Amino acid sequence: MFLNVEGNQVHYEITGHGNPILLLHGWGSSISSFKPVIEWLQKDHKVFALDFPGFGKSDKPKLPWDVSNYSDFLEKFMTQISLQKTDIIAHSFGGRIAIKLAVEKPEKINKLILIDSAGIKPRRTFQYYFKTILAKIAKIFPKILGRPGSEIKTWIYQHIGSKDFQKAGPMRSTFIKVIKEDLTPLLKNIMAPTLLIWGENDRETPVYMAKIMETEIQDAGLVILKNAGHYSYLDKFQHFCIVIDNFLKSINNNPSQNSDRDENGIKIKKMFSSIAHRYDLLNSMLSFGRDKYWRRYSINKLHLIPGEKYIDIAAGTGDMAIEITKRSLEGIQVVAVDFSRDMIDIGKKKINKLHMDGKVKFQLGDSQNLPFNDDSFHSAVCAFGVRNFSNKLKGIKEMRRVIKKNGQIIVLDFFKPQNRIFRYFYYFYFKKALPLIGGLISGKFSAYHYLPTSVMDFYSQDELRAIMLKAGLKKVSYFNLTFGSVSVHIGYK
Repeated sequence: MFLNVEGNQVHYEITGHGNPILLLHGWGSSISSFKPVIEWLQKDHKVFALDFPGFGKSDKPKLPWDVSNYSDFLEKFMTQISLQKTDIIAHSFGGRIAIKLAVEKPEKINKLILIDSAGIKPRRTFQYYFKTILAKIAKIFPKILGRPGSEIKTWIYQHIGSKDFQKAGPMRSTFIKVIKEDLTPLLKNIMAPTLLIWGENDRETPVYMAKIMETEIQDAGLVILKNAGHYSYLDKFQHFCIVIDNFLKSINNNPSQNSDRDENGIKIKKMFSSIAHRYDLLNSMLSFGRDKYWRRYSINKLHLIPGEKYIDIAAGTGDMAIEITKRSLEGIQVVAVDFSRDMIDIGKKKINKLHMDGKVKFQLGDSQNLPFNDDSFHSAVCAFGVRNFSNKLKGIKEMRRVIKKNGQIIVLDFFKPQNRIFRYFYYFYFKKALPLIGGLISGKFSAYHYLPTSVMDFYSQDELRAIMLKAGLKKVSYFNLTFGSVSVHIGYK
């Protein structure tokens, strides 16, 4: 079908029945790039898809457009087809337009899914500056050498320009206007619940851009698809469908409301349950006994007050709860929450052996949907758990919700070491030795391949600090231990 939107002939499709959802393609693509997504969504949704002006079967804009022009066009297109409010799935360049629309016309968007989205200004590297200087020099050649100079300029542009730039053709001026705009300042104004889906091997819009968006957007969750590139939704189509289906059907509009219902959450739960019987031994062996020191250090930072209640989240077999109880302060109680019943069963035996039954209570529960009222605890601790949350922002917000005003949240976790020499040996140990040792002892090689991968994919210390601030915590600081391979983050409600 075609529609005239202020002088532009626009090609679009409408198919299926149910809640509306609008698909926005990337640069150089068209409706066809979403074909498998449309076929899957149309079973339960009324799917709207279009070719942006300059792409597919739609007319090229008469003048070069920027992101605002495309956003204004999209609003008019939606009005003409009587699409008042909709969920949006946007890929790459389409994400730029969706971000702009979400900020300027928030009433138009219900939920937002950004896939490998553009919009973040890339980090400036030496290669970038070299290409920029070369491009400026190339502009001089036609003026000096005439036609041969023009050919040299063309040759240089062909070799230094991005693939999208090289293929832009008559849309090149539009392409330049679009990529010059940094949308980072707008992200904090997005009100719609937002799911970010990224390929871990994306080179066009690297994962660090996704983490910036997750930090800046108020209600955002990030899912990184393993072994996927810039077209992650096609590279891992089945996984993509599971993730967005969960998000679109969620009642509270949260991208990862319950890790037990999230595919990754289920896998992680099964993995930890499978190694529960060797969990404590392996922790000690694989950290060379340093894990006990790290926990003691963390609890030493905790304000312990007689008679107060504390919560140990993603408690495993309860080592942090035990460390709190060892302080022997009168009337202190600790609730240890974990989603693995096998871990809890082992933890209860440890507590019984240490005669701490009345001081530590285990409870089965989801760290991202805690079964407690607001302000139930003085403070919260979490050791080596946040890294495994499917929605880390949601998990930290839950911790904040259940503690009292001025209470602490202490997060102990692994990070990529900052010392270059130590990092070399650490990576070798973590990627090679750890999976072998852990697998041989536990009988679960896959679990100990997951653990180093989860650390490599985790935030930096500063990025986690930003997430904690975004969750509403104050005075967030961190302390590096063992050459920065482990850090203790502390925030206050």
